[in-house]
Amino acid sequence: MIISSLIIAFALISCNHPNTNSNADELAAAIKQDSQQGTYNYDFREYGFTLKSPCKLEDVSSQVKGDFLINYGGVINQDNPNTMAAYQLIVSRLPVGYKDVPKNVLESKFDDFIRTSMSHMKNLKSIRFGYEGYKGYVGETTHNGMKQKWAIFLKDNYTIALTVMSNDNIEAKFNSFTNGFKSVSSQSKTEKKGTPKLNTQKLSFGYSVSAPCILKQYPSQDADYSYSGAINPDNKDIAIVYKVQVSSLPMRYSQMSAYNQKTIKNNLLNYLRSKDNYSECKVGVRKHFAYKANYSESGFKFKECMLLTDNHIIELMMFSKKGVSDSQFIEFVNSLKKN
Repeated sequence: MIISSLIIAFALISCNHPNTNSNADELAAAIKQDSQQGTYNYDFREYGFTLKSPCKLEDVSSQVKGDFLINYGGVINQDNPNTMAAYQLIVSRLPVGYKDVPKNVLESKFDDFIRTSMSHMKNLKSIRFGYEGYKGYVGETTHNGMKQKWAIFLKDNYTIALTVMSNDNIEAKFNSFTNGFKSVSSQSKTEKKGTPKLNTQKLSFGYSVSAPCILKQYPSQDADYSYSGAINPDNKDIAIVYKVQVSSLPMRYSQMSAYNQKTIKNNLLNYLRSKDNYSECKVGVRKHFAYKANYSESGFKFKECMLLTDNHIIELMMFSKKGVSDSQFIEFVNSLKKN
């Protein structure tokens, strides 16, 4: 299945209800309220689009299960079922291996999946979404007595789903919401203003690393050396955190017994197996092995690389609410060098 993360049911949250979770206000997109139009403008330029919504959409990924990059939802007039309207955006990445699939083959697989998995939907229709004519479908259903209409379509390496739920003029609300989608150049907002300057820093355990922010050392009970920094640290909406943690081995790995070497590797691999999508990681320094993992935790999206060198266990990590691109993370990992 190429869209296994599509979620039709809503995890509803109120547009007017304050979020009590200490991290939940760290949304994955820059949000600005347009007081004249009564809309919220979202810039998802890293995924190639912007979106206008009639209410604030918040990250609901922790409330539902699924393998998605973005899952935002919001509700207007939640306490009045006659005028209530709920909105949802879901973005999922196509599985590895589909990037180079010919367009006609990909669209055929997309058709097969939608027709099989969404056959219970009413008025299921094939469409070309937006001015660009992205291959997609629209459908209707009901959820807890509420009418629901959704559109899902292919764009670049992603599937994008837009959904509206309401018993009050749902067609007009759905048309307004989907018309608020605009395809833009796929680049980050930071790249739009110019690529941030990388700072190469020498770290106190004998290595250096480059990042677009200053990494400050701080005391930690979990590691011998800990460093962290962030892009846009004063704006939690778009902050991306860079982190390095290092544990010193009690003796050189190459001088350990075969049993101790195996034990260290097994402990590290067991940790990585507890995460999602772990695999080998290519790093330009001498190491005994290096693995990377992608996972979500406490509402944040993490990318992590664990290296076992002759003297250290080095952990390189990036995370944010909105997610971190593979290219950003690989650039950070590959900047690691021995002084």
